[in-house]
Amino acid sequence: MSAETALNELKKWLESSGGYFHPHVHSKKVPSGCSVIASRSLPPDSKIVSCPFNLAITKHVALDALSVLLGSGAMTAWTERQLIALYLCFHFIIAEDKRESKVLAHRPYVKSLPASDKLRTPLHFTASEREQLKGSNLYGATLDREREWMAEWEHCRGVIASVNGEWGARYTWELYLTAATHLSSRAFSSTLLSQAVFLSSPPSDPEPILLPGIDSLNHARAEPVSWVQNYVGNGPVPGPGSTISLTLHNPIAAGAELFNNYGAKPNSELVLGYGFSLPNVSMSLRWFLPSHLYVWSAESWTAAESTHVISMTFS
Repeated sequence: MSAETALNELKKWLESSGGYFHPHVHSKKVPSGCSVIASRSLPPDSKIVSCPFNLAITKHVALDALSVLLGSGAMTAWTERQLIALYLCFHFIIAEDKRESKVLAHRPYVKSLPASDKLRTPLHFTASEREQLKGSNLYGATLDREREWMAEWEHCRGVIASVNGEWGARYTWELYLTAATHLSSRAFSSTLLSQAVFLSSPPSDPEPILLPGIDSLNHARAEPVSWVQNYVGNGPVPGPGSTISLTLHNPIAAGAELFNNYGAKPNSELVLGYGFSLPNVSMSLRWFLPSHLYVWSAESWTAAESTHVISMTFS
């Protein structure tokens, strides 16, 4: 499915469920996947997309669906990442025409996500590419994340295979890695779905959630945007019509890309979690140097007597 077709299907699905996608934007294929482009000039403060609360993918949505497929007691103590990533995976494991697929409610959204060969985080690097990170804290962070995610995948695979061997065979490491990467690069805080988003003391334990459509735009540093909550009702459970919308405050020229703002993040976090970096942004990357090398200090070059850490800025 082309990027343009996937975005059109996502638009239709959102709108049929009470959401919104601006009619004058379209998807353009780029080497890293796709970008969202203005088909005509857009004025300041344009609402680009709205996602109804009931289309958000939360751990509870994932758990409800997975409990039907795997049994209610199969996922004790699973993390939010395991639940949400596995829920995404099952959209590929179970064909759309199968009876069990009825509990998988986000197929148009999942189809719009980049394929694994478009992902660029260090966990998707080749062996030679990853070698270039050796000596940095990013190399260790990559190995730690890979070990953690692979342990999660193996645990989930055992549960799935015990229920259905064919499902277990289809549940590959690449499938889980892709889904977990989508979550790490697209997740919003669950506080956006709570009335507490307006309070001075929001919940201390926010959880990752996915907001279909809201996550369609790429990141630009310091881009003025708003995530606007429309919470219907006064109780702890939002009423029908509750939405999250993305509004861009700058005017957009026809043919220009539309950007979201993921917040102030160092390049090390952008590389590890999202697979890209930005110019003129602190890298927060440290190189651990052998003792025989020289290390820069504020005063002068001095011989290192032990392993040192250097904070480096990349531009």
